[in-house]
Formats: sequence, C-alpha cells, structure tokens
Amino acid sequence: MALTVDHYDTTDDATVRAAWAVIDAVAAHDVPDVPPMTFERYAHGARHPRRRLQDGAVPGRQDGAIVGVGGAYLAMHGNIHVADVLIRVHPAARRRGAGRAVLDALAAAARTEGRRV
Repeated sequence: MALTVDHYDTTDDATVRAAWAVIDAVAAHDVPDVPPMTFERYAHGARHPRRRLQDGAVPGRQDGAIVGVGGAYLAMHGNIHVADVLIRVHPAARRRGAGRAVLDALAAAARTEGRRV
C-alpha cells in the first residue's frame, strides 16, 4: 500500500479521467443532491487553470491508482501571502494519509511561490 504524490500530467487523458473519477465519487458521497460536474468541464479546468500554481495540482496515488487530488490556488488581489488549497480523497481511501500527503505536496509548492497554506 505505497502512497505517492506526483506531478499532475493534464495531457494524459487516463490521468485526468482517473482524477475526475475521484472528484465524482467524492461529490456523490458527500453532496449527493448536487448535480455532478461533467468530465468535460473538469478536464477543461484541469488543462486550462486560471489561478493555480505551476505545480499546484497533484494526484495522490496508492499502489498506482489515483485516490486523492488537490489543487493550490493563488489570490491575485488581497491575501496574496496565502494559497487556497482544495483536497479531495476518494471515500473508500479516506483515513489512510492520502489527504495529508497531498496537502504536504501543495504546501511545499506554495512555499516556493512565497505563499503559505
């Protein structure tokens, strides 16, 4: 059960689809009454970020499968000393350190930009 966090290759369709599957599972579990995000909308946002750090989106993998995803976003005006972080972990993989691993990677990326989480 090795847990790794690596670069999010948004040019790889399989990786983007696996990350979206985590987000879709989280939404279905945590907010079942909210309409789900389509794969197309997610893929567009992942491939064309607006305020995200260069290395600010990372997948958490357990034995090669993506079980968590996260993004660090930069404010352009006001609170420019912080990075906002959003992390999602598949419901079946929670409480095993994936969220913490993703957070640590995002916090390191934010620090390289002079931001804190």
